[in-house]
Amino acid sequence: MYRSTFRQIREKCGVSLDKAAKGIVSPSTLSRWERGKGEIYFDNVLKLLKKLEINLNEFFGANYHSFNEEVAQRINAAYADADSVKLKKITIIQLKKYEKTQQLNTLFLAASASNFYFELTRECIFPINYQIKLRNILSDIENWDNFSINLFNHSINFLPVGQTFNIAKRIINRIEEIQGFNSDNFYTAISAILNALVKLIVRDAKCAEKLVDRIQGITVPATFLYLNVKRAFLIELLNYRMYRNYSIKRMNQIVLFLRKMNADNLAASLCRLFKQVKELDN
Repeated sequence: MYRSTFRQIREKCGVSLDKAAKGIVSPSTLSRWERGKGEIYFDNVLKLLKKLEINLNEFFGANYHSFNEEVAQRINAAYADADSVKLKKITIIQLKKYEKTQQLNTLFLAASASNFYFELTRECIFPINYQIKLRNILSDIENWDNFSINLFNHSINFLPVGQTFNIAKRIINRIEEIQGFNSDNFYTAISAILNALVKLIVRDAKCAEKLVDRIQGITVPATFLYLNVKRAFLIELLNYRMYRNYSIKRMNQIVLFLRKMNADNLAASLCRLFKQVKELDN
C-alpha cells in the first residue's frame, strides 16, 4: 500500500514521525495513516511528500513512471482509435489492481480509461464509490501541480457541475504561477480548463458562460495552436448552445482547418461534441 511505502521512505531517510508530521498533521495521525488505521486529507499527503522531498514516482512505487507511461499510452491509443472495448478492459484491470493493492496510481489509471470510455459511449463504468473518492481527493487539493491537474482532467466526467467549475476557476486563478513554472504544466492546465468547459457546455450553459469569461482573459501562446483553435471552437459551440439559430459556419471552418492540418483526432472529437450538443435540443 502507498501508506507503507511512505513509511519505508521516511524511515530510510531517517525522518522521525514528529519531524515529518510537524505543521501538517499530528504524529499520532500520521502513525495511524501509515499503518492503515486512519485517513489523511490528500492535500496533506502532498505536503508530506514535499516536506520529505519525495517525488510521486518514488511514492507510488519504483516502477510508477514506466508502468503509468505504458498504460497511459495504451489508454490514449485506444481513445484515438475509438476502441471502447479496449478502454473498458483497461478500466476493469486497473480497478482489480486497485482493489488488491490500494495503490492510488491504479485508481487514477482506471479513472482515465473510464473517462475516455464515457466520452465514446456516454456510459459510466466507473463505480460510484470510487467517483466519490476522487471527488474527495480533488476537494482536498490546494496546490495545483501537474499531477493534480492531470487527475482533475481525467476525472471530469465523474464530477458535479459545481465542483468542475470551482476547480477550473482555482486553476485559472493560479495560471500565471503555473505558466512561470514550465510550458508543459501550462499546456496541461489549459487543456484541463478547456475540457472542463466542454462538460459545462453540455451540463450547464450558464455556468459555462461564466467560465468562458475567465478563459478569454488567458493569453495562450500562438505556439499552442490547437489549444487556441479548440478554445475558439468551444466559444462558438457555447453560443450555439445558448442562442437558437446561431450560425455554425465558424465551427465548420475550424473543423476544416484542423483536417487540413492533419489534426483528424481533434477534428473528430469536436464533431462528436457538436453532435452531442445538437442532440440536447432535440
